[in-house]
Amino acid sequence: MARASMPTRRDTTGYLPIEDYGLIGNMHTCALVGIDGSIDFMCWPDFDSPSLFCRLLDKDKGGHFSISPPEDVACTTKQQYLPSSNILQTRYIHEEGVVDVVDFFPRPNETRVLARSAKQMPYRESVAGREELKKWLVRRVECIRGEVDLVGPDGAGGNMERYPGLFKTFCLQLAPLACSLLYEIIWPSDGITSLGQMGLQCQSPTDVELFPAFDYARGEHTTEILMPEHPAGCLDSKTITFSHKDLNLQLDVTIDHGEENAASCPTITFQKSKKAGMLGDGVIGKIHLREGQAISFVLRDNIPNHVTRDVTTEILDLQQQSTQNYWFNWISKSKYKGRWREVINRSLMVLKLLTYEPTGAIIAAPTFSIPEAIGGGRNWDYRFCWVRDSSFTIYILLRMGFTAEADAYMDFISDRFRKSRTPEGALPIMFTIRGETEIPELELGHLSGYRDSKPVRIGNGAAFHQQFDIYGELMDAIYLYNKYGKPVTWEQWVAVREILDYVLTICNGMSLFSQAQ
Repeated sequence: MARASMPTRRDTTGYLPIEDYGLIGNMHTCALVGIDGSIDFMCWPDFDSPSLFCRLLDKDKGGHFSISPPEDVACTTKQQYLPSSNILQTRYIHEEGVVDVVDFFPRPNETRVLARSAKQMPYRESVAGREELKKWLVRRVECIRGEVDLVGPDGAGGNMERYPGLFKTFCLQLAPLACSLLYEIIWPSDGITSLGQMGLQCQSPTDVELFPAFDYARGEHTTEILMPEHPAGCLDSKTITFSHKDLNLQLDVTIDHGEENAASCPTITFQKSKKAGMLGDGVIGKIHLREGQAISFVLRDNIPNHVTRDVTTEILDLQQQSTQNYWFNWISKSKYKGRWREVINRSLMVLKLLTYEPTGAIIAAPTFSIPEAIGGGRNWDYRFCWVRDSSFTIYILLRMGFTAEADAYMDFISDRFRKSRTPEGALPIMFTIRGETEIPELELGHLSGYRDSKPVRIGNGAAFHQQFDIYGELMDAIYLYNKYGKPVTWEQWVAVREILDYVLTICNGMSLFSQAQ
């Protein structure tokens, strides 16, 4: 269903509609990037890690990382994925200039799935390929035309209007479904998958705002600015550090001067800033760019011996090209060639983002506590692997030709057959991304929730429920894996027989309805 326009609600509530976010990730974690250039949700370093940014769930305390034009610049904003990739581009269009903000998590140009036996390195996960997976959040800002100052919104968004795009994420989290996503499909005019457009009048006098909120906005942190100004020709990229008792991060900055004979260099200056409700200082930075100039930001772990000590424009160019190649090569394996190819491929790439590479687990959604209804209390954490949802996802991936992901998941669930069943033979309905079954549910009373939808929950009490339909869905997935993937091993077949024996025992003992009660 197409809509000619839709006013956003950041100006009155402090929250963007869920459909105004794009999703980026690296099969370890994900981030939601708003159409106004703000990263409002990200857990670090993994899907189920405590959140670092969760302004999506509390506009005042949650933390964010935003980049936008200044308050006196009325511009049109368009958000879209670069073709056949999960690299997200936010474009600000104004009479005086055009600026692109490109967001992505790097991927090596290697599509093989990580083997379970591969050695895991602290902070940097080894992959089954020649290159290292850099666990970086990359934000690249480039002036395409004219001369522009960039500003990060302070929580208010002014008068905004939405216009049609091709493909919008309509909801990133409902009760867990097979794909965990609903979509609106609107045809493009530019051949690029679009997440939407809007007219924007920013309301904050700052350029870049980076306010981390460690440990679900519960943890205090300290901030140190190592280089308040980033001088021309400086080879050191480490600019700011954020220190929490359990996690230390750094922000690297690199500048691309554009043409060698440019009349001026890009400029950026940083200063600390405090905000009510935040448990540590954030930073704000002022950027000025001319045509052809760019500034890039890399958020990563602050550790003593980085493989890449200093980030350069050349390194980021290679990382972006490698990431583009990775996604292009991966989606090129899709068997679907019909009229809905662009939309189907976008859905497949989202499903790929929901896989946890080190174990093969598939999460239901990358978020927690987005309400089923605004103001309601059905706000659950879906950053876990449900047997039902994963079985549906494997079915889709197998039919579309992606057998490696099915191999990884079958390894994961086969381990659960051996290690996680009850003495009676029952299989839990869900697991963590590492295969644990203890998932305590907690309420975060200090967070107000998305548009004041309380309570905010982490963990999931449903882990202790019994749902007998999972066995049928699991058997269907195993059947399809045996048909379209690899033959089921003897050990897997023995486990399947034992599970079916348990199901027959339940069926013969009492009705499914009375047992579920």
